[in-house]
Amino acid sequence: SDKVTAGAGVDLNSVAELQTVDVTSCTGNDDEVVDSFAKGTFRSVKYVVQVTDGTDYQASELIVIHNGTTASVSEYGLIHTNAALASFDVAVNGSDIELQASSHSSSTTMKIVRTCMAV
Repeated sequence: SDKVTAGAGVDLNSVAELQTVDVTSCTGNDDEVVDSFAKGTFRSVKYVVQVTDGTDYQASELIVIHNGTTASVSEYGLIHTNAALASFDVAVNGSDIELQASSHSSSTTMKIVRTCMAV
């Protein structure tokens, strides 16, 4: 089958943007920044997150929205094979919105697909 490969993300007519993030190692600490986006460019973001720790897996979707001062996140569709491996929060940091992960192990890795909606 034919497919399109994009190395830096896909711009969808300046309305939305699709990007991927590969987090090769988490520290096991609270509130580790695993992704960020410019708050002046995007108002809301949908994340699909896959977390791996050895032979344990977790997947979920996150919706993020902000008003420039405060950011909020809602996680849904959370599923895991053994126990939850990470939890997520968001924070405003200067001109960026940060996705923060609190993982339960220093060997945790994540694959993230981010769909951004323009301001």
